[in-house]
Amino acid sequence: MLSKAALLTVALLHYCAPVFGFATLTHSHQIMESLTRLHYHPAVEGWREKYVDAGGGAANAGDGTQRGPRIVSESFDVRRATSDEIEDLDVYCWPTWTTSDKEKWSVGNKVVGKVMPYGELSYLLSGQLEIIPDGGEPVVIKKGDLVTFPRDFKASWCVLEELTWHYYLY
Repeated sequence: MLSKAALLTVALLHYCAPVFGFATLTHSHQIMESLTRLHYHPAVEGWREKYVDAGGGAANAGDGTQRGPRIVSESFDVRRATSDEIEDLDVYCWPTWTTSDKEKWSVGNKVVGKVMPYGELSYLLSGQLEIIPDGGEPVVIKKGDLVTFPRDFKASWCVLEELTWHYYLY
């Protein structure tokens, strides 16, 4: 589903294009196709409300640096989070996800070829997860790890211990 702004843009182009000498139908359809490819996944659109409901509210620190959720890597990345990062990213106000009530993600199940439909930054609160990137080596994610899953990242996933994590979707 397109945002209201995207729909308004297409409508304006469609109706105003003749004034500017554009081929109305051709250009508006091309723009509509481009905007459709750029729309956000529904989970991403609802993330901000969950964050604010949990007490989050990205703000600037006193020194002018950005605080709150943000992209920290453009590629798949697993690293131990520092306490400063956790605070700066406002991690404890991010929504929480768990495998406890999801049969697909029960311990020992392997999900092959999962493709991320959006970017995600996760902070693992408990459990262990093995990720095998398409064409890569297995990586075990553990409690305290900060993990970046870029959009369109493809991997096989195996839950080794029941998971709970905070997540930021983008």
